[in-house]
Amino acid sequence: MAAGALTVFIHTNRFNNEPQYGNAATFELANATDTTDELLAWALKGLGRIYRHGFRYKKVGVTLLNLKLAERLTVRLFGQADFERAQRVMRAMDEINRRLGRDTIRFGIVNPAGRWQTKALRRSRRYTTSLKEVLHVK
Repeated sequence: MAAGALTVFIHTNRFNNEPQYGNAATFELANATDTTDELLAWALKGLGRIYRHGFRYKKVGVTLLNLKLAERLTVRLFGQADFERAQRVMRAMDEINRRLGRDTIRFGIVNPAGRWQTKALRRSRRYTTSLKEVLHVK
């Protein structure tokens, strides 16, 4: 899938008695894209626009919008050669990661210290999708 728009959001913890801030920036892309480097560039631009120093942020995220099949993208008027090169790089990265393991190769902006994990402190049990969490009656 290729994204035709991108939204970046950021907010503080509304349950703390600290200064509050939240904002979002949405970009309609002139050309839909499925390459990580273009999506990262737009996400960082959006984050730079909405970030405010001095707040303790709890959550930041990126939402991809107006998704289209990547095979049906139209040719770009400008930068088609660069886009095709970026797509070849992405295919090469995907192949290396498929062969040698996830995150063997990645963009430098990604945190190398470890995988980010969502908090699941108050998550409901997953009876229908995880056999480990199915109720057992004795």
